[in-house]
Amino acid sequence: MQRRDRMLVTATLMVGVLNLIVLGSIAGPRAYAATSAWLDDLGPAAKLTLTTDDTSVDIVATEGRLAWGDDEANRVYSVGFVHVGRMLDAIMQSDSYADIRAEMEERFTEERDALISEIEDFQERVQGIDPDDPAFEGLAQEWEELNGRRRMVEEEASRTYSGLLTDQMTSAYRDIVNAVEVVSDRRDIDIVLRFIPTSNDFQGMSPDQIGQGILSRVALRYPDGLDITDDVIEEMALD
Repeated sequence: MQRRDRMLVTATLMVGVLNLIVLGSIAGPRAYAATSAWLDDLGPAAKLTLTTDDTSVDIVATEGRLAWGDDEANRVYSVGFVHVGRMLDAIMQSDSYADIRAEMEERFTEERDALISEIEDFQERVQGIDPDDPAFEGLAQEWEELNGRRRMVEEEASRTYSGLLTDQMTSAYRDIVNAVEVVSDRRDIDIVLRFIPTSNDFQGMSPDQIGQGILSRVALRYPDGLDITDDVIEEMALD
């Protein structure tokens, strides 16, 4: 074959390839994929360099994520959202948590009722006693002692119940975080943020509470698929 003929054949093939690429881009992803399959596979690239007029950025794959630098902050991470308040309420109302609070309330209620009974008996005994009565001073001291015991019972109940709530809420939070870790590993999610769905209303809340509720809603718009609350609830076997 003459040199001129070889050049003509090469030019014809190049035009054909270009036509296939152009047609593939016009016809859509399926046609383009077919064209790409026909062409030689270029293989995986070590990096992709993006340039502007005055700078360039190398995009590489690092630990399964797109990265443009060595720092962990210079990577693309997947994100999810969890409605923590919804799960916290469910956990606190579960039998394992509510029963413990009920037992404590019952114990302090019995102590309070017994003390109230003593106070009522005392009030019956002091009816009609004149302040000049020699027994008045002793009765006044007894009254102070009863009031002191009442305050001690109320303070102990408040302190103990508050401590129990703190422990339960902390434990519930840890359980939620552990479940989030499991779901995130399963769905390959890097970052999970706490949020309140924008669809939740503000009924029964004071203006101050509504203001706090608005400020707590960090996500104003988000794809529904980023809300993994139901998956975490299922993982924790909550109702």
